Amino acid sequence: MFKKLNITTLLIILVIVAAIYVIIKFTGQDERNFRSQLTSYEEERVTKIEYIKQGDKDKKVTIEKQDGQWKVVQADQTYNADSNRVRRMVTMMKDLKVDRVAAKDKAQWEEYEVNDSLSTRVKYYDNGDLLTDLYIGKFSMSQPDNQQQMRRRRNARRNMTTFVRLAHERPVYAVNGFLSRAFPGDAGKLRDRTLVNATKGNINGVDFAGKYNYTLSRSSGKWMIKDRPADSAKAAGYMGTLAGLRGNQFADISNKSELSQPLQTGVIDRTGKDPVTIKAYNAPETKSYDYIIHSSQNDEVWFTSSNRLFEKIFKEPDYFRQVD
Repeated sequence: MFKKLNITTLLIILVIVAAIYVIIKFTGQDERNFRSQLTSYEEERVTKIEYIKQGDKDKKVTIEKQDGQWKVVQADQTYNADSNRVRRMVTMMKDLKVDRVAAKDKAQWEEYEVNDSLSTRVKYYDNGDLLTDLYIGKFSMSQPDNQQQMRRRRNARRNMTTFVRLAHERPVYAVNGFLSRAFPGDAGKLRDRTLVNATKGNINGVDFAGKYNYTLSRSSGKWMIKDRPADSAKAAGYMGTLAGLRGNQFADISNKSELSQPLQTGVIDRTGKDPVTIKAYNAPETKSYDYIIHSSQNDEVWFTSSNRLFEKIFKEPDYFRQVD
């Protein structure tokens, strides 16, 4: 009797185990089948990034390294790209780890905005080899779990989560960060806005010509203006501002002949580097801004300027004069 009971029990157990296996196999409930990491590559391998927002192929953005320089392309327009921003795009995606599985079924793609019409589809390439292909979807922000700690720390950071899906796979994963922010629909936001890219300590002086005519230079460790000592604090602060100067809005200059002679020029002398020449022009009367600014260090672009940018670059000589 006990032998028959044992055999019956064993058969029941085997049926239950088989049923569990079938459920796991065909409904995808085994968490071990899901990924813990979505991307893995070495940063230097990336030579091209492509992305399409909300399935609009006509507005595809391509960022590609050409002769060591990152270029951004959209439609028929090609520009120098902001290399620092591209570097951040490469870094943020290189080891994308999973926080949790958010959904397992295709029916939930729309909810998490990882379908073609709602997502940003991103591809990274190593020359012709595809490194990663994924859909970036919905973003959410939540408070830290420890509410007491959050109250104590007024500036406590919130948890940022983005929902993503690998191409040709069904699961939706939650990952840390605000990924979609890195991929703007307007490629112009990825353009290089450099006016001056220098090291503060390597700037030896600036020769101004035009509205203001004078030279600010460093001699034996001291800043001089017209052979007289300059205010060292103001001169040092100015060089710090100048070293990382960037424009903001781009000017559409289709015909350079419409520009007059430069109103003001500044030539920046640098140790071991070519000088950087910045020129300011009066904007045509039809424009809503005051000046157009151009730098030899980013020759292909022109920037609009209000008085604020002009005055940041071109200081009156009295600004640097030392008060007795």
